[in-house]
Amino acid sequence: SALKPFSMHKTGLAPTPDEDNGVTFSNKEMSLSFIKKGESRQLLLAAPNLGLPDGRKGLKAHVVLTEKKDMESVYIATSWKENRKCFYYNAKVNPLPASGYVWLGDDKIELSKESLGNLDWGRGRWSRENTWFWSALNGYDGDIPWGINLGYGFSDRSPASENGIMYNNIVHKLDEVVFDYPEDYTSRAWIFKDSEGRL
Repeated sequence: SALKPFSMHKTGLAPTPDEDNGVTFSNKEMSLSFIKKGESRQLLLAAPNLGLPDGRKGLKAHVVLTEKKDMESVYIATSWKENRKCFYYNAKVNPLPASGYVWLGDDKIELSKESLGNLDWGRGRWSRENTWFWSALNGYDGDIPWGINLGYGFSDRSPASENGIMYNNIVHKLDEVVFDYPEDYTSRAWIFKDSEGRL
């Protein structure tokens, strides 16, 4: 993990997720680049000294996500009940066809043609302490891509939520979703329920 405090609007992040844009971050441990041009979103990552769970060293990736113009997505802009000067503006887009490569140590892995990814684009002024759960899932129904995006606990979600089922590039909006989870997060399955009984 890396934190860059007091960036003061110097990251170069565009005002909206739809604009062509490039954002880069690097320190002595890693470098990250996110480049949007037209329908293409390129993600570049290099962490040459990162220790992997199997003992190998180094992680690198070059992944391209494709966002077609006819894809619907979920946008929200909410604030916090405790502080209305804080806000959260976010776009969730899935499922996005993904191509490219990931290197684990010296092993190069090509993403399959069935690979899918998500865009989680956000900006805001957040409150100091937060609880936030986020879940995203993508797959295929035959040749039709689908995805689910669920969020719980971050900002005041009474006016809007980021919850939706995406099927064949169309968003089917869900209202409030509650995440029922054990206190230790692991002892039993998590249960997701929406207020209208659709999930």
